[in-house]
Amino acid sequence: MRDVSSQAVWSSSNPAAASVGSAGLAVTIATGMTSIGASVGAQSASAQLTVSPAALASITISPSSGTIGVGSNLQYTATGIYTDGTTKNLTGAVAWTTDAPAVATIDGFGLGTVLGNGLSNILATAGTITGSAVLNGSNDPVTCDARIQDMQVLLVTSGKTEPDYPAITQALDYFGTPYTVFDTTAPGAQITPQFLANGCHGFFQGVIYALGDYRYSAVTGQANVDSFEQAFQVRHLNWNFNFSNGPDFGLTPVTTIPANTTPTPATYSPAGQSVFQYANTAIPLNIVNANITTASADATVTPLLQDASGNALASVSSPPTAYQQLTLSFDSNPNLTHDLVLAHGLINWVTGGMFLGERHTFLTPQVDDFFQDGPEWTSTLMCDADPNNTGTRLRIGGANDLQPLLAWQAAQQANAITANFVLHLAFNGSGTTGIFNPEDLTSVAQMNQASFQWINHAFDNLSLDSVDTPTATNEIVQNNGSAATLGLTNYNAASMVTPDLSGLANTNFLQAAVDNGVTQIVSDASLTGFGNPSPNTGVTNSQQSSILMIPRRSTDLFFNVATPSDWTAEYGCLYPNSSSNYSQIVDSVSNALVANMLRGDLDPVGFHQANLLAYFGTQSLFSDVMDATFLKYSGLVTLPLLSPAQDAIAARMSARAQQNSAGVTASFIPHQRIMIKAQQAATVPVTGLSTPSAETYGGQPISHVVVPAGQTVTISLP
Repeated sequence: MRDVSSQAVWSSSNPAAASVGSAGLAVTIATGMTSIGASVGAQSASAQLTVSPAALASITISPSSGTIGVGSNLQYTATGIYTDGTTKNLTGAVAWTTDAPAVATIDGFGLGTVLGNGLSNILATAGTITGSAVLNGSNDPVTCDARIQDMQVLLVTSGKTEPDYPAITQALDYFGTPYTVFDTTAPGAQITPQFLANGCHGFFQGVIYALGDYRYSAVTGQANVDSFEQAFQVRHLNWNFNFSNGPDFGLTPVTTIPANTTPTPATYSPAGQSVFQYANTAIPLNIVNANITTASADATVTPLLQDASGNALASVSSPPTAYQQLTLSFDSNPNLTHDLVLAHGLINWVTGGMFLGERHTFLTPQVDDFFQDGPEWTSTLMCDADPNNTGTRLRIGGANDLQPLLAWQAAQQANAITANFVLHLAFNGSGTTGIFNPEDLTSVAQMNQASFQWINHAFDNLSLDSVDTPTATNEIVQNNGSAATLGLTNYNAASMVTPDLSGLANTNFLQAAVDNGVTQIVSDASLTGFGNPSPNTGVTNSQQSSILMIPRRSTDLFFNVATPSDWTAEYGCLYPNSSSNYSQIVDSVSNALVANMLRGDLDPVGFHQANLLAYFGTQSLFSDVMDATFLKYSGLVTLPLLSPAQDAIAARMSARAQQNSAGVTASFIPHQRIMIKAQQAATVPVTGLSTPSAETYGGQPISHVVVPAGQTVTISLP
């Protein structure tokens, strides 16, 4: 026997796993198997070669030791060294621990934080392999490899008496954005460094002053706020500023305009178009009924809104004592249109473009008594007439009324802003059984049923306040049968609008509802105990906890009016001190609808079948009000309108209530990660957070993060 390796011809059956040289030296390339062959003349042989992954041999931690002051943090890196001599960053893959948690903590990403003086061993473990480093807590000044910021806003007020204060809290509450109120008038009120941060952990991501002038006089500890803003790069927002201390960092007051009804048009600058990107920035925003101070701006200030003379009404600057500030030089209240338009952009700006909560625009019109007739108030009636027994009955028709309405709705859906708008018809099936003859409403509605959402309104339009259980059951079940007979595809038997919003305290009806799968019933938002406990949440029925009551808003478009003369006459009776004509009434009702839309209010809005009558060509009272509403809305913002079905509203309200009660907290490290924790399971909306499942609304991503009870969900940030 002799060595013929140098004479043999070598081969590998799988060169991707290993190659072999002319001397028989195999070189591994990737994991896998290959057959290594050797041949000399007519003789040959082979052997199997298995290439296994390199094994982790050791872990090193960098830095291997560090000394930092209490409250500081230090970022560690874990590097794995493998049996083949290669290395790999394992920082996010190892289990990080410390042997002295009273001295130092370390998170799952290798960020160590010193809590006290002394030594702690920082350990990184993968399987049976562990690396270690030493962290020494000292009395040195605080240093931060990472700044952690809690996702909440600090709101500074002086007694909560400013007109802007409820405007600010309204916006934050509707969005679902956490905030802490600091009242300068509270006994011993002082902002200390400990109130704002603990070492590298800041407790706020933005600061809002109800009046910016408080920065110069009312706030004890303002210097601490300035230092905090600079250290954590936190912005502050002056929701109003009246220059009580004279010029302010590049802004010099020019003109003071007392609150009045004459609009002051505010033009969006290019920078303002970016901050308020969802606004219709091509049209100036009218500032009305507000105290205004126009101001000239020097080169250090970037105007966002300007008056006709180019003076600043809203601006951004970087004052030397803080980080960045946005200043409005006009006041607001919760009902002023300019505040409702700007609020989202202001909160988005002060939070740096990422905050807990979400904002959408909703309008869900629910039309009651569809397929039924009802009383009509006519202009000849005396004001003391019974509105339910006017002597005139009215029921809309198919070709004359519903067809024009369909054409009108289709026209709205052709517009990008109102593409999702749809009518929700609360119907009474008895009206389709031939009790009205002749009639074409049923056939036209059935032919076009897919164009609407449909809701159970009880079969006979019977008040459910005092009915027994069999009667209530019959009203629910028969109407479900009507939905099946008509072939209504956009119908959910779990949703109901009861006649006159009745039955919500009737044990018999409620039991019948539960027995027949009803889980969402509309209630009167204006009644105590039946309105929203907090913005965009519903009410659990006190007798049947499986039923969520969805508060519904009403308007001054009365249930028994079908023509402009009807409406004007009854309006004059109900508001005898008003001399409003038809266009003024439409203007008033549409203003109220626009305000709720701009707030982001989720509650549906109630109308009635008489309002759909085509009183002139294709026009109805309903379409007149909606046309005015959409025209005003689209002149202010470009956010697409959502018109969710009742079950979708219930789902949103339930999710919001759960979020409110779940003990949700969140923090983030800029450009690294966001950490969301909940004491109870919740789905948490985060505006500005991009994830694969995020929706895009108004040009921004909104992620809905599912957080299990008692756990923390961590998501990487760009």
